[in-house]
Amino acid sequence: MRICDQHDTFLHRYGFILSDDPAKLDLDWAVDQLEHQYWFAGEPRERIRRAVEGAHPYGLFAPDGSPAGFLSVLSDEVYNARLSNLLVLPEHRGRGLGRWIMSMLLHLSRFRSVRNWQLSTDDAQSLYRRFGFEVFEGNGEFMTLTRPQTIQTRKETP
Repeated sequence: MRICDQHDTFLHRYGFILSDDPAKLDLDWAVDQLEHQYWFAGEPRERIRRAVEGAHPYGLFAPDGSPAGFLSVLSDEVYNARLSNLLVLPEHRGRGLGRWIMSMLLHLSRFRSVRNWQLSTDDAQSLYRRFGFEVFEGNGEFMTLTRPQTIQTRKETP
């Protein structure tokens, strides 16, 4: 259920919220969490922050409003998108939140027409396979999803 017209904000049946509202997002908290993830091992904090700020960041919030996760998408919103940094805090895992986030993300009007999706993971491939991602030949961590050209979101304006 969409709960905000200005930003991509959605309510999950368990009361979790996924939102890109900058007023809700705490990028310092996100960077704190991300700097401890294997994919950012050894990266300086400022580089992680720049990577997050250069993308479409989304926060996942628990029913009490506390941060529960984070993700970011780098995209031209037409042809290509790269999912990065999908993170659900350990205490909130096991509730299907990763599946819900992916379902919301792939169907957001902002990204609905994106044909080519990419991501890298070495520990969550089963999640992404459920949505049609496949391991790219020659690289066990790189996954891609190519969607049909017929997906439409909004009328193109000249």
